[in-house]
Amino acid sequence: MKMMRWQPMNDMRELSNLLDRTFQSNGYPPKSGGLTLSLDIFETEDALTLRAALPGVKKENISVEFEDQILTVSAEVEKPELPEGAQSLLQESPFGKVTRSLKIPHRLDMENSKGSFTDGVLQVVFPKAPEARKKTITIE
Repeated sequence: MKMMRWQPMNDMRELSNLLDRTFQSNGYPPKSGGLTLSLDIFETEDALTLRAALPGVKKENISVEFEDQILTVSAEVEKPELPEGAQSLLQESPFGKVTRSLKIPHRLDMENSKGSFTDGVLQVVFPKAPEARKKTITIE
């Protein structure tokens, strides 16, 4: 009798394929809903700038908070309404609430922060607090 070496990844691959086949064609969206909040943050000498692409989000459904060095961005995409008498056959557009929190190692001047929301892109500029700005010390 020929002995075959056990390949544990083959079993995992079979299980993965079985799960894919089971949930792939039932018409339900992925469990996560496909809703993600990707952020771009960059720093200059005087400020920290946050950008986030938020397609389909209304300006009034966006929240940006900064407390105890934790920056939190939240947004809610409303579920699209169907026309009267229409029946949904497939729903892949993500909807719901998404939140992202990050620790920011700077002190920020929240009083002078400014935000804009144009063409589905959120941009918030947080000036650094004076004590957090780079300082050069002259040696005498």
